[in-house]
Amino acid sequence: MMPSLSTHQSLLARLRGGDDQEAWAECFQRYRDLILGVARRRGFGGADGEDLLQDVFVELGKSLPKFEYDQERGRFRGFLKTITVRAIGKRLRRRGPAPAIGADPEMAPDEAVGAPDPEFEATWEAEWRQYHLRLAMGVLHNEVRATDLRAFEAVTQGQRDPRAVASELGISVESVYQAKSRILKRLRELIAAQVAEEG
Repeated sequence: MMPSLSTHQSLLARLRGGDDQEAWAECFQRYRDLILGVARRRGFGGADGEDLLQDVFVELGKSLPKFEYDQERGRFRGFLKTITVRAIGKRLRRRGPAPAIGADPEMAPDEAVGAPDPEFEATWEAEWRQYHLRLAMGVLHNEVRATDLRAFEAVTQGQRDPRAVASELGISVESVYQAKSRILKRLRELIAAQVAEEG
């Protein structure tokens, strides 16, 4: 079960404010799976992925005090993506002649960020959606009856037949469909709120 998280803007303020270890632990909890997911999709598994994650958080620690949250000019999402692209680019250049993300391998990290390839953009977007889904599901675990959540997950994620799920859980088929409908609606609301708040 995911613990309650502070608002994104208050977390950013705490991170920029200095050496708040609790804030950094929360930031790590929020974004670890996102960054590791992107790393895996770009060929950095296991220890390489953990090293890349460390690179991203080291750079985040250096850069975050300068980050100004302004929804008109730049969002944290783009800021984190830029740091991740740079970290991946640096690691790819260390590996050898394979090109950096959408750029000449001889480019400096700042230059390589200018034109990420479409594959990376798709990777980032897919992982960003999964990140928000995980956050929303963490909230739902505290809001929804366990039986409804099991029915929802069996039908949507497990692609199971609603009749079989109803029989297994001892509820009506109509209850399975209602749980699916209610939870999907709530998921959409939660994800929309997360995206709006996070920027």
